[in-house]
Amino acid sequence: MIDMSDLTEKSLVPEDRDVLTGLADMYLFQREAESLQKDLRTRLNTVVFLNVEDFRRLNRTLGRDAGDSCLVFIAEQLKELFPEALISRFSDDHFVLLCKDEDLNDRLTKLHESVETWQSNFALHLKAGVYSLQEGDSVMEGVSYAGMACASIQGNDAVFIQYFEGNEGASLLTRHDIADRFDDALRNHDFEVLYQPVIRAVSGKMSSLEALVRWNLSGYGLLEPSSFLPVLKAEGEIYRLDLYVIEQVLKDLKGILDSGRNPVPVSVNLSLRDFALTDMVSAVHELMEQYGIDASLLGFEVSEKDLLRDQGGCVSLLKQLQEEGSSDHSG
Repeated sequence: MIDMSDLTEKSLVPEDRDVLTGLADMYLFQREAESLQKDLRTRLNTVVFLNVEDFRRLNRTLGRDAGDSCLVFIAEQLKELFPEALISRFSDDHFVLLCKDEDLNDRLTKLHESVETWQSNFALHLKAGVYSLQEGDSVMEGVSYAGMACASIQGNDAVFIQYFEGNEGASLLTRHDIADRFDDALRNHDFEVLYQPVIRAVSGKMSSLEALVRWNLSGYGLLEPSSFLPVLKAEGEIYRLDLYVIEQVLKDLKGILDSGRNPVPVSVNLSLRDFALTDMVSAVHELMEQYGIDASLLGFEVSEKDLLRDQGGCVSLLKQLQEEGSSDHSG
């Protein structure tokens, strides 16, 4: 006997299709792509690899149901914008298309805009890697190349479409390791905060310190920020690292004060995206109160690029921190 309550729409989806979206899964995509590639009449000559940035944070903030709704929305948009395409949900927030290259940029731009405006109270960004199949290429090779192109622009707010150029694969493994190991690294204090003196040009004396972060990642050594910050921005995790650095700085300042010495001010580099991801102002104020550190000892810096790209009023939130501490920007 079959319980009628078990006959949900999801349970009727064939096993070779994604249960949530009804799209082809990775294995069905591979089988059908190989068949379509042999049929020259289809002219499906382009592979697109899509990734939704901040998807983990969406699930964590709004709940799993909101994440599922987002994925279903994207699937429906893909069907509408790419009616000729073979569309697959490969895994999690990754979609892959085998499609024609006609009006590709226009169609991807419409998709990007629809995802950005899907939720009024939560900002999502879609990244697309594109590979044009060459003679002798298999479709799955094209998927790998498109995936590399997509990974190369994670965390770059100025770019959402990247065509494969042949040099994107060098740091791909590191990117995956970074995303997978970040939570453990925070818990294990694998991030090291170092201090660089800021010297006055006129007097030649030290006026303050700048806090720098490095990641002692097992198997990779001590990573420079350029190796991991773009990935953390893409994953919507950058604010957690910045708050970690701020807390380490406050602990060090408290240790100096408790020993009876007078510390010099310390500046911390922030991403303007921090303010879009969390209530950064309240979080910083709470930490300062927790460690009993005067605001005059803590300053903040953001990059010139961040300031130029700011369209969400994040600078005004940075100024709220400036009211109690000091703030600046660097190139």
